[in-house]
Amino acid sequence: MKLLYFSPATSGGLADYAREQANALARMGVETDVLSSNAFPIRTDDSFNLRPELTKKTPRESRFFTRLDSVRRILLHYGQLARFVEAENYRQVLLGSYVEYLAPLWAGPLRRLARRGVVWGAIVH
Repeated sequence: MKLLYFSPATSGGLADYAREQANALARMGVETDVLSSNAFPIRTDDSFNLRPELTKKTPRESRFFTRLDSVRRILLHYGQLARFVEAENYRQVLLGSYVEYLAPLWAGPLRRLARRGVVWGAIVH
């Protein structure tokens, strides 16, 4: 079985949880690829494959531009996820955390992939 674990979080509790869960899945024999950015911290004892394809966060000084960047990044990451799943022919995808923000804008391509047989799961923290 091959699984794509989508983790746009690269620091904090969500990233730590994603690492531990991806390692546990890999140790159980699941070929686990983690889709994140190259800012995702890697340890030498990690059992999963990091796929650093996501665009990194760009820091901003203004609260307005920080929020605007968050919207842009969410939409960009889910678009990258959909294209990556399709290009690499993943059949099982696990979202590292449930993010409902802007879902009407990014969920369409994921629903299309689900109709073609991609199975989606989400971690609800």
